[in-house]
Amino acid sequence: MNSLRFQADEITIIDPAEKHFYQPGFTNIGAGLWGKDWSNKEHKYISRDMEELVKVNFKNTGVEKFRPEENKLVLQTGEEIEYEYLIVATGVENRYDQIPGSLDALYDQECPVGSIYDIEFAHKMSDLRKNFAGGKALFAVPEMPIKCGGAPQKIMYLSDEKWRKLGVRSNTEIHFFTSLNNMFPNCQIYADALEKIAIKKGVNIHYGELMTAINGANRTATFLDCETGEFYDREFDLLHMVPPQTPHACVRRSNLVAETGFVDVDRYTLRHNKYNNVWSVGDVSNTPTAKTAAAIFRQVPVVVH
Repeated sequence: MNSLRFQADEITIIDPAEKHFYQPGFTNIGAGLWGKDWSNKEHKYISRDMEELVKVNFKNTGVEKFRPEENKLVLQTGEEIEYEYLIVATGVENRYDQIPGSLDALYDQECPVGSIYDIEFAHKMSDLRKNFAGGKALFAVPEMPIKCGGAPQKIMYLSDEKWRKLGVRSNTEIHFFTSLNNMFPNCQIYADALEKIAIKKGVNIHYGELMTAINGANRTATFLDCETGEFYDREFDLLHMVPPQTPHACVRRSNLVAETGFVDVDRYTLRHNKYNNVWSVGDVSNTPTAKTAAAIFRQVPVVVH
């Protein structure tokens, strides 16, 4: 960009949920890839304080309410902030609460359930993968959209590679569950290519099947057959789960969202369809793109323009 369309005397960034900045994609903790220092779980490549990165007026507190009719935000502290322009870039939150039993299983260190979508559960997944002796390994994907739609398969392929090196792949069943009818949404070329890769690696693919609950004590997961509407249980010796993901509550209950629950913006300008001084970028926006860093990379220059 050669120039900005306006000058701002003050820019305020409000972090709605996180006190730390994570760098997903630099490493895959759940698969055991960790940068240079395995012994230090506070490695700076993984987690950094937001204050180190944000050099503007940064308020590290949540948003309680959007008031776009008044050009105001209400913070969880009760403070009101008035704005001339608002960019909503709050991302999405992991909704483990939508899969009954998942959090109990994830927090139970004796239960073989992990998830790379949380740093603590990713550490657990890494240990589970490393110590796996064989059996039934389930990898389940929730309803779309989710951030990084390829991540659930990445951890599966990396686990497959590790188990081959450990010599336990021959007595391991890998099962991949998705409510979709292909391996990758919105891109048939990728879907076809990934299906061939999964089949070549001996992965059992289950299309149109959605995990709805986990019973950690019994080592079973409940699935919905999306075609018949029937539920059934499947036993596991290891389970990697991806939580359903939605915008944060302050966004969901606001007047900014479309019927989908995501911020209602024009797909070409990323300007809100009702409030002309509001834009949205990233996973929280109601765009037809995948929820990926690649999409955000292309969206940000549009919002700046």
